[in-house]
Amino acid sequence: LEEDVYGRASGLFLDEDQAEIQRLQKQREAELAQVLGPQELEEYQLRNSETAQSLRVRLAGFQPSEEEFRKIFQLQKTFDDNFGQAFDATDEAALALRGKAQSEASEALGEEIRKMLGPQRFAEYARAQDEDYRGLVQVAERFNLPRDVAGSVYEMKTVAERQKASVEANATLNDEQRGQMLAAIARTTEQNVAATLGDKVYKSYQKSAGQWLVGLYQVNENNLALPPETPPLPPPLPPLPTELQWRHLLLGVPPGPNPN
Repeated sequence: LEEDVYGRASGLFLDEDQAEIQRLQKQREAELAQVLGPQELEEYQLRNSETAQSLRVRLAGFQPSEEEFRKIFQLQKTFDDNFGQAFDATDEAALALRGKAQSEASEALGEEIRKMLGPQRFAEYARAQDEDYRGLVQVAERFNLPRDVAGSVYEMKTVAERQKASVEANATLNDEQRGQMLAAIARTTEQNVAATLGDKVYKSYQKSAGQWLVGLYQVNENNLALPPETPPLPPPLPPLPTELQWRHLLLGVPPGPNPN
């Protein structure tokens, strides 16, 4: 039945197609629950559910232990069941609330995973969610490089992007100075990455997953600091006294026609 939906969609998924897929997924799990016991159903889902398949891709650079994978799977599966499939793709009112609800639910999920993994492992988990890091892991595996090479290059990426953001936020720089500093950061990073990967691997990496290197040369307008505000002008000076007013102020002569 799912294959029929995919065939009918011909690569163009409509809201009703997505709703039908979700309905079929719920139906399959309900029927499996009638055949398998709770533990058997969990073991089946660990191996065959869409949640598990997605996690295997997302956690490729994390290398979870079996216990870690099981715990993350349980949290993610609860999220997918209670949130991912809770919105009717054909209900516009529900979809209008989806963005905010998804953001809040994702934050809660991330906090639960952080508590479960602890600070260090959670940092490694978060890194594995970055497509740029996963690309580095794939390149390292393809060319039989040590796994820590991917971590080293990713650290270079993190440092370079932090430096780039600092330059962009520096309001004392003009456009020419900013461009020169970004180019220097980009060139230095490229040289370091090439030295770490080797020339052959570096060229392949540039073509396959190294697009972030190009981004180092480009200014991110969202990070630019606002120009300093122009200080307010001082209040205008009072008009200079007339000659008669000066006589009154300095000599005590009452204002009026000049007696002389």
